[in-house]
Amino acid sequence: MKQKILIELDALLDTRIAVVSQLSPEAAIDLLNSDYRVRPSDEIGLFTDHITTEQFQEAYKKRDATVLPISRPTAIMFAVNQIVRKLEREMYTLKDKVESIEVEVNVYPYVLPQNVMDEIAINVMTMVGCVTPVRSVFYPPFHLTPTVIARGEYSALVLYNLQDWINGALVQEIDPANCCPTVTLFAPALLKTIEGVPTNAELTDAQGVFTDPFLAHSRMFAQIIGLDFWPVDFFSIVDLNEILEETPSDENADTSKDTGSTPGN
Repeated sequence: MKQKILIELDALLDTRIAVVSQLSPEAAIDLLNSDYRVRPSDEIGLFTDHITTEQFQEAYKKRDATVLPISRPTAIMFAVNQIVRKLEREMYTLKDKVESIEVEVNVYPYVLPQNVMDEIAINVMTMVGCVTPVRSVFYPPFHLTPTVIARGEYSALVLYNLQDWINGALVQEIDPANCCPTVTLFAPALLKTIEGVPTNAELTDAQGVFTDPFLAHSRMFAQIIGLDFWPVDFFSIVDLNEILEETPSDENADTSKDTGSTPGN
């Protein structure tokens, strides 16, 4: 079986905080010093007084390639690395399960020259695996319909802009014959707005059973595609302080560990 994974560039890079920085450097600093990495929604005005949510939303809709040089990597790269390396191992040990692996990076909506798209693909290729080829593509949301996903032999998609995909691809076409429930679509666990959303206590019944709104959303889409929500911090600028705290110093490092091990082992 061929394994093809599509990843949005907006998932690999935190272009949200880059857009905020373009609007107001002070607002970007506010976000870094707040609970931005565990935000419940993209209502940026909740984290700063320097810009409003409406200003951010308008600027994000109009974002262009100028945000890319000031965007920073997210933890998605690490997550995809683990997935791809696992598939690479299976490609050599379970050939009937994994015939080949390919990664596509969707650079939409950024209009880039081919050489820059090639550079992005090369950079991602050095991070996600050992032998997996990577290529950059430009697919508007309406392109990736269930039919295209099914016929394109995709096994997974990683999208930040889930609502754009729903409004584009699903509104345009849902062919029951070409739905892809075995394909997994990973997206951030974000609400459109926190206004009017019930509290966790209100979502828990008398028997103590909690109704997870994201799980309910996944079940609603189950016949179309496998929708899996990841924590929003996966899609946010990496906290270097956390990485430094978790990385042992040279003095305390356990040199007996097998340096050839891979994530997930």
